[in-house]
Amino acid sequence: MRRSALLAAPLLLLAAPAQAQFGASVGLQSDYVYRGHSLSERRPSLSLNLAYDHPGGAYAGATLIAPVAHDEDLSRLGIVGYAGYAAALGSGPSIDLGVSASDLIGYRYPKHRVSYQEVYAGLVGDHLSFHVHYSPDYFQTGAKTLYTDLDGAIRPTDAWRIFAHLGAITPLDAPRGPGSRKERYDVSLGVARAAPHSEVSLAWVNAAPAPRAEGKPQDRAAVVLSLAYFF
Repeated sequence: MRRSALLAAPLLLLAAPAQAQFGASVGLQSDYVYRGHSLSERRPSLSLNLAYDHPGGAYAGATLIAPVAHDEDLSRLGIVGYAGYAAALGSGPSIDLGVSASDLIGYRYPKHRVSYQEVYAGLVGDHLSFHVHYSPDYFQTGAKTLYTDLDGAIRPTDAWRIFAHLGAITPLDAPRGPGSRKERYDVSLGVARAAPHSEVSLAWVNAAPAPRAEGKPQDRAAVVLSLAYFF
């Protein structure tokens, strides 16, 4: 859960051989965290990821997230779809351009469906990637936002991966004034262990400042355990 599943598949596919590829994976998470928000209220969730990568650089995919425990008001947490184009810039990083559409539902009050779209652009290197996402109507609030994220990963061995994520969302048309805080940040740090066709990861995630409801923070730092199986 280091990040939205939105860009995880493209980053993996950039390193794949130059042939059309279809990919799929299923995952189990102890908590589904989206940009610092727990959409599952600290409950386990399941995910299904589908991805396609064309040798010309185009890619597309989707992630479906569902709660493990049945809730009478909630049959799923959300779906994220994306499509884009990635191309190498000489011997340096690759440029990554695309669009995404998200349809999300959270356990927390008020439980309502939120649909929004983003366009994004970024650079992807061997160990670091940077993206900027723009939405004209983030979470259907009428707010124009920029979300920037920096992701990094290193592999001490073929089986182990250490990863980190830093994100910041900025409302572009928020009211300004003394003491006002526009940005909200989310961060994660974790380690993953790969096995044939599978991976297990453990990550610490946090966001600041935490959104508040009735005077109480809605989110807090958490440790998230994830299991994934790749087809």
